[in-house]
Amino acid sequence: KKAETQRNSLKKGDKVTAMGIVGTVSTIKDNTIILKMYDGSKIEMLKGAISDVQSGTEEDAKKAEKEEKSDKNEE
Repeated sequence: KKAETQRNSLKKGDKVTAMGIVGTVSTIKDNTIILKMYDGSKIEMLKGAISDVQSGTEEDAKKAEKEEKSDKNEE
């Protein structure tokens, strides 16, 4: 139940671990999240695969928001 609560309270900028993969939450969808990796690449992952969540700072959330807007402009 604790893991489910963590998954439901995810926000942009949080750092998560899923199946040994560590990334920063970039986008949150209904059943999946998009993680930004260290090298800048992004992967989509099921929320159910998340095993740990470390809350990001407000600055991390703003950075994720800015990057998402930048990515949309490139499309």
